[in-house]
Amino acid sequence: MSPHPHPSPTKQQILSQLHQTPCNIVRTLVRAGHEAYIVGGAIRDLLTGNPPKDYDICTSATPEQVRAVFGRRRCHVIGRRFRLAHVYSGGELYEVSTFRRLPSESERHGRKDDDGPLIWNDNCYGTLEEDAQRRDYTCNALYFDVTGSRGIIDFSGGIRDIREGIVRCIGDPDERLSEDPVRIVRALKLVGQFGFRLESNLERAIREKAEMIHLSSSSRLFEELLKILNHPDAGETLAVMHNIGFLKEFWPTVDDAWDDQEGEMLRNLLKLRGDALRRGRYSSSRGLALTTVSMPYLMSAMNPENPLGFWDKSLIGNELAHRALKLIFEGFLLPRIFEDRILIIAGLVPKLRTPPVPPRILNNAEYRYARAMVALLAQLFGWDQSFLKQLPEFSPRYDLGELVSDETSAADGGEDAGEDGNETAEAEEKPAKRPRRPRRRRGRKEAVAEAETTAAVPEAVQAETPNAEAQAPAPPPAKTAADIPYLTAAPKTDGETAAKPRKTAAPRKPRRPRTEKPAEAKATAIPTLPGRDRSGDGESITFG
Repeated sequence: MSPHPHPSPTKQQILSQLHQTPCNIVRTLVRAGHEAYIVGGAIRDLLTGNPPKDYDICTSATPEQVRAVFGRRRCHVIGRRFRLAHVYSGGELYEVSTFRRLPSESERHGRKDDDGPLIWNDNCYGTLEEDAQRRDYTCNALYFDVTGSRGIIDFSGGIRDIREGIVRCIGDPDERLSEDPVRIVRALKLVGQFGFRLESNLERAIREKAEMIHLSSSSRLFEELLKILNHPDAGETLAVMHNIGFLKEFWPTVDDAWDDQEGEMLRNLLKLRGDALRRGRYSSSRGLALTTVSMPYLMSAMNPENPLGFWDKSLIGNELAHRALKLIFEGFLLPRIFEDRILIIAGLVPKLRTPPVPPRILNNAEYRYARAMVALLAQLFGWDQSFLKQLPEFSPRYDLGELVSDETSAADGGEDAGEDGNETAEAEEKPAKRPRRPRRRRGRKEAVAEAETTAAVPEAVQAETPNAEAQAPAPPPAKTAADIPYLTAAPKTDGETAAKPRKTAAPRKPRRPRTEKPAEAKATAIPTLPGRDRSGDGESITFG
């Protein structure tokens, strides 16, 4: 298999648009004697006219060799099914993977009970050509040679498919989707985000293999969901999934309410959020993205009769709100930290609608994102947005505190100015303070020695210091051994023992017999969702 010839931009044109930090990682690996390239999404984004965001690096070095090049402090090896290295550079984290080949039937099973076509162990290393053959789609199998003269390396016709706007699978689509069902999500993301169309065999395989997505781990599916929601075209991607029939397997809660009030509100919020992200006027916080898609369902579950009535109390300790979130993200592993952030942001929304806002709300760590959520809802429902002018855009404690402290330290010369050798002349003249020695606690032997020494001072020594009373105030009378109680006690003989009063334990109170309380029925019944009971105890939540 040889690369397809194609007219491509020059190397300098590509380098000028790429971030230099991943390029430097590639150069470091090459200087260490390894082969390394930038691969995948960054090159695809360049050819579609979008700024590169996600940088992936592939190399001939194993994860352990990558760690040996960058050191243990800058590089960590992660993964069991797919081992790779995380390199920290320039304040960012970059994934560095090793060239891989397609594993054999016996190599793809990580444990004895692993069966089927799914790849459970993908740690069979190979060459650059073999790595290109095992990738999912042609548009993602593009390599850029940073240090050499090969430019963009294309083994599968990916540049041609990008120009034609086709998502084409490398190899048999049925086999490749069975090996890793998450590839279905990635194919539909390409359609929603770039406007591509699916190749006919790939579209047929996606419709047939949609149920296999349940074989993937919930943590991997949650990571893919975060990538979808962080993109401005999240609504378009979900629409593509719904139209092809995959959303009911990937996110059933959203698919069930797609044509209801909650689904319409969700699509409108994602559209407004996407427009704001493209203009650079909206935060790309993952907590805020998850709150955006949760808001329609929380409003419906907490106040079914009047969703715009919101709620009066905090949601962080509300059992119904927690159960609603579990239903919304059914099938995903939602970490507790994101669950709490969603409820805090959503709980602040009603309090920000009626300024003035108390200082404790302004100083909340999630205030900034709650205000952005309120602004989005005001635009959606046509509220009078004059109240937003009374709300500061950032929290004075969490968002502006570091900025103010940095500016203050810069104006004052900074606390770390001495590290750069820029101390002032006045600071150089001041002698360095000696550290104080820690105080020692005197023990019994030291107290006895001091008392005996003080009592045995001869009078001749005191006479040799004339005018001692004039020079210093008279010292207090010295203590002798007789003044110390535990030194004057008579020594114990061999046959004597110290008589110590014995403590008598208080009598224990008899334990009260344990009585089982009858289970009390809940006063408020949670409305049920027709045909869907996921709570486990006969209660469920209705959206709509």
